[in-house]
Amino acid sequence: MKYGKIISVGLFVLPLFGQPMYEWSSQFLAVDSIGQNINVTSIDNNWLDVIIMWERILDSTTTIIYSKNISTDGPEIQIAYEPNVRFTNPTISFIWQSNSFLVVFEKHSIDADNLYYTIINGTDIDSLMAVFDDSVGLSNPDLSQKFLTFQKTGNIYYTEYAVALEGFIAPIKIDSMYARSPKIFGETGSEIVWIYSDSISSEIRYKKKIYNEGWAWPDSIRIISNPGSNTNLTTSTFLSGMKGIPLWENQFYDTTTIEIFYGTYWPGWASTYVNINFEDGSNLLDPTGFAIDVIGRQNFDLSSMVAFVRDSIGLKSIYSSRDGYGLDGGYPQFQNISQYINDVRNPYIAYPTSLEDNQILVWCFWEEKINDQWQLMASTIINGISGSVDDNEHSAEFILLGRNYPNPFNASTIISYYLPVSAQIKLIIFNILGQEIKTLLNKDQEFGQHIAHWNGTDSNGEPASAGIYFYQIRAGDPSTGSGHRFVQTNKMILLK
Repeated sequence: MKYGKIISVGLFVLPLFGQPMYEWSSQFLAVDSIGQNINVTSIDNNWLDVIIMWERILDSTTTIIYSKNISTDGPEIQIAYEPNVRFTNPTISFIWQSNSFLVVFEKHSIDADNLYYTIINGTDIDSLMAVFDDSVGLSNPDLSQKFLTFQKTGNIYYTEYAVALEGFIAPIKIDSMYARSPKIFGETGSEIVWIYSDSISSEIRYKKKIYNEGWAWPDSIRIISNPGSNTNLTTSTFLSGMKGIPLWENQFYDTTTIEIFYGTYWPGWASTYVNINFEDGSNLLDPTGFAIDVIGRQNFDLSSMVAFVRDSIGLKSIYSSRDGYGLDGGYPQFQNISQYINDVRNPYIAYPTSLEDNQILVWCFWEEKINDQWQLMASTIINGISGSVDDNEHSAEFILLGRNYPNPFNASTIISYYLPVSAQIKLIIFNILGQEIKTLLNKDQEFGQHIAHWNGTDSNGEPASAGIYFYQIRAGDPSTGSGHRFVQTNKMILLK
């Protein structure tokens, strides 16, 4: 067995970081109860708002894609509709180059089944376009920024959206022979990682594409699942449409539990597993979660919140953790947020948004049958910290340094980062030899989302040569005698 850590949930578990526990709110209806509302997904808008997207089933022949800014309780906006056509399985990401949202979904009509997409820029929604004009039978789309993966008759492919072309490039096959349910595990400037399942062996597989003076595939496909039946693969939500940690159901003998794979597309990580189970043998189904970069005790880590359906002798309810946990030995506490209701399914945790008092707001959605109609329910939880980087030992742990975009790049790139508290920030560019190329900023900044631009020049204004570079964020005042309280480094590639 590959288990790295097993979380058995009984009456009491230990909270992470020793922070006070917060409770999930009472459940409430998330969208209008017109028709049946299912299959929600979301994206964060620079940590400020959560935009959800879902399917609304009007009848057996017509399904519409809607969106809504749930944070502001904005209006419901129709994204895709045609009479007697079912639009299903939406996935959404943010395209930094065009400052717009990319939405891909399945279109099922009398003529054919295919993947379609649209671009949303502010209140403007482009006309629907086929991802590939001459292809049919495409399904299970999954976006992470500009990258799209999908399934076609036992094969899985990937492509990417090219802003300059206003369309997708020709698809490339990742794997065949009973491959299904592809997900993008993560992508950096030098790696793209896919996770998918095998419909015969029930294995969860991992494959990556790497950049080393050109894109190439490593030779082997890695199997990352444990023995048993592995189903319902998903990936946790991550910042601005990126995907993070994969989760799935593992049925071993008569019990179904949740597995979480803390693998690595970040250099230097060792893979490990978390298995969540209840001591009474309840079956745990439909996993979901979000992942957030965490810096703590000089180690890079991921913290997560998860939710799932707990099936206890036929009584189903939605459970979610009340605190994040990662690889540092923290254990979550779980809360029943739907009570015992027979007809609940498909929970979904959206990526958190920031509040003005240095806290974060997390949304959990799920489907609940009301008057024989599936409706979207929701609950929220507030969690966070206060103080500054230099006067609170935990506040630095939640600073998020995003992946630069585009990457690889020429001319210029954008570096994003989020501060949960006010802090003295220094952002530096290094070359592969560790030599400092340029300091992008060195000043005090308020809490919130920030971006910085690097135009590919050194401190003298001269163009930097093509190659691998690193950008490093430092937080805290080193004059206090303890050095910088927070340091994180990411890699990027400059092309010429």
